Amino acid sequence: MMKKKTNKALLSLVLALLLAITGFGSGSAPAAQAEEAGLDGEDSTRPETVIRVSTVDELLDAIGPDRVVQLEDGEYNLTQARTYGDVSAGEYWHWVDAWDGYQLVIRNVAGLWLEGSDAQRCSIVTEPRYANVLAADSCDDLHISNLTAGHTPGEGYCSGGVLDFYSCSRVRVQNCDLYGCGTYGITASESLSIIAENTVIHDCTYGAIETFNCEDVRFVDGTIRHCGYSKEHGSDWYAFNLLHAHGCNGFAVLNTEISDNNTETLFQSSYTQGFLISGCSVRDNIVGQYDWGGMFFVSGQPVTVRGTEFVGNQLTGPFFHADADTPTAAVPVVDENGMGMDQAALEGLTRVPCDADSYTFSFTVEYFPEEDQQMTGEPTVSHVTTADEFLAAIGSNSVIYVDAPLIDFSTAANYGGAGGVYYYWMDVYDGPCLVIQGVRNLKIIGLGTDQTVLQATPRYADVLRFDSCSGIGISDLTAGHLREAPGSCAGDVFEFTGCKDVEVANCGLFGCGVNGIGASDSSDFIIRNTEIYECSEYGANLWNCSHFLFQNCSIHDCYANGLMLTGTDHILWNTEQVYDGVFEPAGENVSTTRYGLERPL
Repeated sequence: MMKKKTNKALLSLVLALLLAITGFGSGSAPAAQAEEAGLDGEDSTRPETVIRVSTVDELLDAIGPDRVVQLEDGEYNLTQARTYGDVSAGEYWHWVDAWDGYQLVIRNVAGLWLEGSDAQRCSIVTEPRYANVLAADSCDDLHISNLTAGHTPGEGYCSGGVLDFYSCSRVRVQNCDLYGCGTYGITASESLSIIAENTVIHDCTYGAIETFNCEDVRFVDGTIRHCGYSKEHGSDWYAFNLLHAHGCNGFAVLNTEISDNNTETLFQSSYTQGFLISGCSVRDNIVGQYDWGGMFFVSGQPVTVRGTEFVGNQLTGPFFHADADTPTAAVPVVDENGMGMDQAALEGLTRVPCDADSYTFSFTVEYFPEEDQQMTGEPTVSHVTTADEFLAAIGSNSVIYVDAPLIDFSTAANYGGAGGVYYYWMDVYDGPCLVIQGVRNLKIIGLGTDQTVLQATPRYADVLRFDSCSGIGISDLTAGHLREAPGSCAGDVFEFTGCKDVEVANCGLFGCGVNGIGASDSSDFIIRNTEIYECSEYGANLWNCSHFLFQNCSIHDCYANGLMLTGTDHILWNTEQVYDGVFEPAGENVSTTRYGLERPL
């Protein structure tokens, strides 16, 4: 999990407590009670300090740790704040450029409770269509209750969601109304214990909930309805994935009404452990638009379903998405006993509400100490000269020395096949892309930028893609697409999704890759002494990323010789902090200093 240093000590304690998760009280009262049952067997105490606010400026001024902010009835339009767009306005919040306006981000706060009196009488709204309504970054013990949140009526469809949580822990959303045109009602990445109960998500255009690399996400006693429709496009519009968990541990939808949605895929589980649907009603949804997606789209471990009815749904695609080009689970759905369930078995179920108080999901949390995030024990060291040897050496706590002038991943014996424990092949139109997944502490070291090349032949594939990895080091090599192949590229050189603690040092990254480095939902990167050139778009394209340092790097002969930043925080080019948008450094800054991991003699 990605955690910023300001929050690591607290989050480490929470991680340790999660080793023995217990249930939670789904019927606990919201703000009125002085004490509330803890989310993970730990008391979450309502702060004693109470601040009452009646305007948007008073709301922003009140944001801080260990306090209850009570909102009087009315609409709080964030766009009308006196500080709107001032990136340095608040100590515990800031504005982030969202293309057509600014997005409020609450950050580094512990023990903040935002309470309305009733969701029908109290709302928080924003006007920019590309901004999330409320975003939180590196917050702990955050409560949002008895509120409505969404975008104001206006022209155009939204590209921003409603609630977004990044690197947060112990978040509870209670008795809220989250509406579109927001793309998703709730999005979360790299977060721990996100629990929404007695909450309605409706009329969102992309889906209801989307989570990446989170642990313990629950949607309880709620309603998800009429998502996947657009005011501008009507029934011609549809959602992508209504409920999507990617690389998560524990994702539960309990006692929820899911009806009248229009979506490609209703339940998508991508390499998630503990995806549970229990006590739900799945009724009158349109699923599988344009023969893509399905009721279930599962990669990795199966989804567990129990006590859930499937009634009156219209499928224009398959019930279970599976095709030769997509890595999907052989058994996508199982019952509580682990037995596979087909469409007939699922449609034969009746709804039996579950006891949400008794829900538990136990899993092992990998803990990385504050100062030393390396795994214990001596790493496994491999010297490789072929693609097959490279693939066999991929694993956690490993060092791969590439002792060859060229490794072309398309020459692997299992190219496009089943993959291995820590990698798989993802089809990207013109050939498979190598994806390294879930690895901790992996170093890849070449002979030098002029002596080792990592190469991809397909133009739509990234040369190397990393998903949900940490402690990655890549040094002393060159990477790019096969120069002799025809056509322009649609893949990046290095792509990172949900990764942290990454160093790229003494490398050359060249086009036709679209971007030298692409990253999303990632943090704590150092790119040193690296040359990025001949890419068709940017040197680096970062989305929803934080704490990146580009030191002594050179970007040249690209479409834009710089960085494209969206929803980012603390991005440094040498000593200069840069902000969202396009940043092109003045002149080149190339260093010949050798930095990084030393090769053994």
